Amino acid sequence: MDQGKFLAKTKRVAGITKVEPVKIDYLNEKYELKLFPDTPATNTGLVRVIELIPKISEMPNFILRWDEKADTLDVDIYRNGQVCNELWDTDGYKGHHTQKIENKTFKVNIAIPNEEIFNGSINVGLLIQLSLQTKANIKPNLSLKIIRKRD
Repeated sequence: MDQGKFLAKTKRVAGITKVEPVKIDYLNEKYELKLFPDTPATNTGLVRVIELIPKISEMPNFILRWDEKADTLDVDIYRNGQVCNELWDTDGYKGHHTQKIENKTFKVNIAIPNEEIFNGSINVGLLIQLSLQTKANIKPNLSLKIIRKRD
């Protein structure tokens, strides 16, 4: 998101207060799970939640991030430091969108062709920032009463 648009929002996700893998059914042994608890949003609104880091450099990275517009957790694919989300449209790749289980708990199931990467549930605590703006419109209200003194 554009930095100006993000900072101008009156309500925005300003970061993560807690990240908790509620249940890990499967984590590929070729990957390491890195959590980003207590992480602020960038100036453009990017809020990273978890990264799946490959132990083999030829394999893709996966970054789970908060999608504020959709109010959900999404997964991005990275190769050589570049986002490659077009791969989600290729046979064998799955997991770009997570499934909301309850409140801020999401079912995550990530796979690439011929290999499961991660399957589990993640709880995300969000830091919501509200910007209150007040405007006062003050109009002078003057009433004048003339009283004559009697002789």
